[in-house]
Amino acid sequence: PKFPLGGMANPVAISHDEFVIAPPKSAKFGINSLYKYSAKTGKWTTSIKYAEELQSSSDHNIAFDADRKRLYIHNRQHYMLLMDLQPGHEQCIAKPIKFSSDPRNWYVNAALFVVDGQLHTVGGMHQYSHAVYDEKRSQFIHKYSFFGFQTGWYGAASALIDRGKYKMVLLFGGMDAARSSSIDAIYKYDLVSKKWNKSKTKLPKELSFIACVVTQDQKYVILLGGVCGAYSYDDTIYVYDIEESRMLESKVKCPNMQHKYGAVILSDLSNKEAVLLCSGYIRQMLAENAHVPKDIVSVVKLLYNVEWIHLMQWNKGTHWKILVADVITNATPV
Repeated sequence: PKFPLGGMANPVAISHDEFVIAPPKSAKFGINSLYKYSAKTGKWTTSIKYAEELQSSSDHNIAFDADRKRLYIHNRQHYMLLMDLQPGHEQCIAKPIKFSSDPRNWYVNAALFVVDGQLHTVGGMHQYSHAVYDEKRSQFIHKYSFFGFQTGWYGAASALIDRGKYKMVLLFGGMDAARSSSIDAIYKYDLVSKKWNKSKTKLPKELSFIACVVTQDQKYVILLGGVCGAYSYDDTIYVYDIEESRMLESKVKCPNMQHKYGAVILSDLSNKEAVLLCSGYIRQMLAENAHVPKDIVSVVKLLYNVEWIHLMQWNKGTHWKILVADVITNATPV
């Protein structure tokens, strides 16, 4: 489909082989709904129709609750939309929730993510705080302030990690509203202690509006493109090694430096399906009761269950695919 020029919310994977995007509402382009892409069919279809309150804004924030199959969209007009993406029951859950127009509630271009069924927001054009959404009261409750910012911190890339002892939310870069320039900081939110810390590791350059995806095994965060400094675009692809807490740079580049990107990872199978199939196959080849090391399963799974980064260019809606294995195997420490 043709999407209007201008920004759209980041793509969100709703299963291992499907993702949705929320392009700006546009009468000219006939867009008034979510769009869903299926890797199985290679086709786009329209999904849930937008509510009237969702005006033609290019600054939607979007997050997906995978357990409840619930999509949250928060827009520049201070509305929160809740959508049910259960197969066969796709619909807006309730009337859009209107927040006050007080600048303290301006979460435009904030980092939005869901942890244990709760919606979190960090930053915004006039915000530098972490807040959690209270569904009963229909409002965000303040949790923490990032005092390194004077007016706002927006356009940071977020990554949720929940694997073994690695339980955290990572925020990469973003725009310091007071300086009108990108930053190179990485912040970590510990999901156990509920505390924020600034990482000693930094981005190799100051970046904001980075496209961010987490590999299926949750060992790497892949960062694609973004705004470099104040207004120039970047085509570099970085890989953040979660276990080593270090940055790598891939020889693979984004398709061009014309605008920002959004990205998701899709695969042939879910992570659970791939692990079961691969470990079962290896056991059958070795012996029925043989112990199979996790590292061997991971390698075989990468070969068997191919992961693709689906990349969307914000200003044109152009759609590309990049092989995850190519990005990682061609990455070296910065």
